[in-house]
Amino acid sequence: MDDPATAGSFPWDSAPRYLLRDRDACYGEEFHEATGWLGIREVLTAPRSPWQNPYVERLIGSIRRECLDHVIVLHETGLRRVLKLYFEYYERTRTHLSLDKDAPIPRRVQPPELGKVVELPQVGGLHHRYERRAAWRARICALLHLNLAENFALWCRDQAPRACIKQHRHIQVDLNSALPSRSSF
Repeated sequence: MDDPATAGSFPWDSAPRYLLRDRDACYGEEFHEATGWLGIREVLTAPRSPWQNPYVERLIGSIRRECLDHVIVLHETGLRRVLKLYFEYYERTRTHLSLDKDAPIPRRVQPPELGKVVELPQVGGLHHRYERRAAWRARICALLHLNLAENFALWCRDQAPRACIKQHRHIQVDLNSALPSRSSF
């Protein structure tokens, strides 16, 4: 742990003692040396035994079934973009049985008084998130850096497009086109 290149690798100088990994060829000699410098002992799973690392295999399976099996990847940048969107969906929207059907980053319950439920496409329309309309309007207002109290009456009318009041007259907001339609993906 005295190597300056690895000094900041783990918080509070608490490198794990063991690293469970498979025998993939992507772990080269440099990786093996780096774990040695950090004082981490590598534990290899048996060949062709995915059940020995079930958490990683479950995550990889979820990524394949819920995302990559439904898209055509043309280049690395596209793959990174799709995976980034999927990981955001996975952490913020997707329910997990082990978390009592909540997401890892939980959301507040939205009571019916907030308005009707709207569909928000995620991961390019592959998955969807459902929120109450008033909560969605509050999020749009925050994104535009507007004062919700000043604009509440303006946002509650069902006319589009709407011009922001006084100091924000230059911003035009069309709630019907602010959400991408399914045909745009």
